Order: sequence, then structure tokens, then C-alpha cells
Amino acid sequence: MPIPSLPGFTAGEKVTAAKLNEHTKGAFESAVYFKPFCLLHQTAGQSVPTGTTAATMSLNAIVEDSDNMADLANNRIVIRTAGLYRFTGQVPFVTNGTGHRALRLYIGGGTSKAEVTMNAVTAAESRLNASFYWRCSVGLSFTAGIVQTSGSALSTSTSGSPGFICAEWVSM
Repeated sequence: MPIPSLPGFTAGEKVTAAKLNEHTKGAFESAVYFKPFCLLHQTAGQSVPTGTTAATMSLNAIVEDSDNMADLANNRIVIRTAGLYRFTGQVPFVTNGTGHRALRLYIGGGTSKAEVTMNAVTAAESRLNASFYWRCSVGLSFTAGIVQTSGSALSTSTSGSPGFICAEWVSM
């Protein structure tokens, strides 16, 4: 979705209500309503093997996608409009008091650009959240990796707020 450019005013031009409306209403709508945004959810628990290798977070629901960025077949978001983006991810694990949990956010499948880890908590779900900003070109992809070291496979949770990844265009 290209960001629209508005025609300027010329010297001596009569300023009409229609011309002002074109500038203010159109710019406001573009800035507020039509920004590229994609939110993908995990609606079913995912079994994550124990170990230090990140498993790609399985995503199976498009909550919102204003720029055709969702790629559920590959559990990722693909940038369609260049610019500065805020990327966010969350993963909840079921209650298990052994080991640690980690969430890693990746651009282009390479090194993680944001990571959060925590020790497991016996009496509560482990819920991890991370975010970062990145200037993106068209075609760049965004994914999330999840890790847990409980000693056996452990499932993500879908109670309450589910696992998700989100990309939000911020500026050019």
C-alpha cells in the first residue's frame, strides 16, 4: 500500500473548502486509518520440544491485515510497504516450574533482533513479550522463535491472551 502524496498549493491559488478538505481529511485518514498493519494469532497450543534451538511459532489466524502481509503458510509477516515498523510478539506457555522460556523475534530469518527470557514459574503461566523497531524494505519477513527447557515437550497456551506477532508501520 503506497503512502499517498497530496498535491500542494500554488502561489496565488484560491483556497477552497474542497482543497482544504483534500489536504486535511486525506492526510488524516492516511496517517490514522490506512497504515500497514498485520496481526497474526496462535489459536491452538503448540508443542515445543525441550532444548536451546528455537522452534518457529505456529500462527494460524489473521486478526487484521491492512496490507496483504500475512503469510500463514510460513508463519510470518512479509513487508509490502517500505518504512519504519514496530514489531511485537508474545508467547504464553502452560504452567510448568522447570527450566526457562524464551521468545526471539527475527527479521529475514537471521539473528534475533529482540529476545526475552525468563525462568519458569511453578504456579503461573509463563508469558513473554518483546518488541523492537526496524527500518524495512519491501519483501523483508518477520517471524518469532520460541524456546523452552523444561526437560520434555511443553505446550504454548491459548487461554487469556494468545501468542501473536504484529507488524505496525510507523513512518517512512
